[in-house]
Amino acid sequence: TGSPFIQIYYLKNGQLELLRKNKMSYLFVDFLSEIKTHNFMVYPLGLDVIAQLLLQTTDLEMHDSIIVATAELLQAPLITKDKAIKNYYTNTIW
Repeated sequence: TGSPFIQIYYLKNGQLELLRKNKMSYLFVDFLSEIKTHNFMVYPLGLDVIAQLLLQTTDLEMHDSIIVATAELLQAPLITKDKAIKNYYTNTIW
């Protein structure tokens, strides 16, 4: 697509409730507005990402595997200095 992507894959109901109870919801709403302003794409953790994840032959931590699987699907470069990711997924910047 050409747009940078952000994957919000780990936000539990408890965390949302904590934001709301502490009257900090506006912080997350501001974050979402910034994403839209800068033309980022929010990519969901869907069945396509899970299927790609299951094809991986890596010892990456689960959250890194999810990010790499998404980058693989989108054929997108990753901005990272994580050596484990760079050893598995070579389309990296940094």
